[in-house]
Amino acid sequence: MTEDIERGNLIFKIDVFFNSSILSSWKDSIIALQTTTALTEYFEDLEITSKCIQSVVLKTAVDPACVNWSYTYNRKLEAVDKVPEVEIGSVPKDWWIEDLCELDVDVYKRVMFAVEVFGRWWWLFYLR
Repeated sequence: MTEDIERGNLIFKIDVFFNSSILSSWKDSIIALQTTTALTEYFEDLEITSKCIQSVVLKTAVDPACVNWSYTYNRKLEAVDKVPEVEIGSVPKDWWIEDLCELDVDVYKRVMFAVEVFGRWWWLFYLR
């Protein structure tokens, strides 16, 4: 299962899938982060929680003009089965807050701390 045996094995494929499919999506990053609370130590050892938090934090910095509606907003629409009256793509600046409120309290604290730190140092990431 490791790369020493054969290139492109299961672990490699899972890692590629996780990074390209799960972490690239806001909704899937939130769902994966919610799932990590079930087996905290296991997910911490695999660094899945940290990767999900990093993915979420980077997505909170996206310009709201480039964002469709958030995960919870879309779920609420499905529940009442109606189309929003506002223009698609127009979201409030804090579009991501409601989604994070559904996280476990400890995970929520970690994400918010990371958002705060990222907010202070975001310009370093864009200078590269």
